[in-house]
Amino acid sequence: MNSPMLEKKFIVIWQRANSEPSLNSLTPEHIVKWASDQQLINPVAKLVDVGAFHPTPCIVLTVEGDTACFPTIPITGDENWRTRRKQHDEQAALWDKVEWFAPLWLPMGEISKLLASIQHVTRERSLDLFEYHTSTLYTLAFQAVCIEQILPLAPSLKGIVPLAREAYLGAYSGYWASSVGALIPAFEGSLTRIVSDLSADAAAWDKIDHAVNRAIGTAAQLHFDRMWVPPEYKTCEYLFGQDERVFAFETFRRWLKNHFSARLPTTVG
Repeated sequence: MNSPMLEKKFIVIWQRANSEPSLNSLTPEHIVKWASDQQLINPVAKLVDVGAFHPTPCIVLTVEGDTACFPTIPITGDENWRTRRKQHDEQAALWDKVEWFAPLWLPMGEISKLLASIQHVTRERSLDLFEYHTSTLYTLAFQAVCIEQILPLAPSLKGIVPLAREAYLGAYSGYWASSVGALIPAFEGSLTRIVSDLSADAAAWDKIDHAVNRAIGTAAQLHFDRMWVPPEYKTCEYLFGQDERVFAFETFRRWLKNHFSARLPTTVG
């Protein structure tokens, strides 16, 4: 964790870097010199590609037992960044087409097959194909694993595991609509618990934004290995095409707002 004083010095170094003609021209020697100008002791800098999925070229500075990374591409990215962003925007549009979101815990190869199958067909046909593909992915066994092993890992969801178990058994005993209906208020309650620091009368969309923004913030920290990084590089705008977790969280937000919450009251809880 960066101390406030150390963070201020990292900000000064970043401001100095931005005064250069191009971030691409930054070298470790530049960063070491500017760190020394800030009276940081024994600074060491090196070029490193930082990122859990699609990395960002950075100069990583180690000083006083802490680290910071200074990207060497602008916030709008380079050509590779723009290409990935375009690809992810197109994928997000396909998920919206079938009124769903990028799932976690499923093989990327299978997800790619699903997206490819719905790319050039009508919405009606895409929904049929989506139902087919998801029936092969969300198998009975996989759903059981999610209920018994994954849900309990989330503090906000572990309390509804018995209800989820009963709904699972009820759905496949012929009571699909009532089973799903029983789960909706339970998940709404989970959302309220996640955002318990908001006022009780906060609107549903505010709660969604609060929860998803927090999740994206955590993913951004993990993406950059918890190092200090200029805040503009930890935004959804930058990481949407860089980090698969951020992409999943943001498509989940869009599903909640555009499809799920569109049929809910303006408040949840």
